[in-house]
Amino acid sequence: RIVAEVPGNTLVKIPACPEGYRAIRELAEVGIRSSCTAVFDVGQALLAEAAGAVCVAVYVSRLDRAGCDGIGAVRDIATAFRKIGARAMVCAASLKTPRDVERALLAGAENVTVDLALLNQLATSPLT
Repeated sequence: RIVAEVPGNTLVKIPACPEGYRAIRELAEVGIRSSCTAVFDVGQALLAEAAGAVCVAVYVSRLDRAGCDGIGAVRDIATAFRKIGARAMVCAASLKTPRDVERALLAGAENVTVDLALLNQLATSPLT
């Protein structure tokens, strides 16, 4: 229903968990594209990619708040995906600062999600 009501470049968000990987596979089999969300490590990303996810969304700041390295996770997943020739994109999500966006892209994220406030911060610089 989501894809029918929102045509175009629509991805259905599915969480990274056993039921989610199953749903990603079932959706892919009927031509519905999905983004696997709440990805925190290489293992989850590889399972999502194998199931047919178009994108894996790594929650950077949630990893950082848990004492982990969110940008490091993006880097590790991007490296693993390159090594296996993965088709899924690495998306850095839950970014809080313009520097987070920069670091995520340099770490190999192919896309990022930002809210309007962060987008506005990215559009300006106090040095301009």
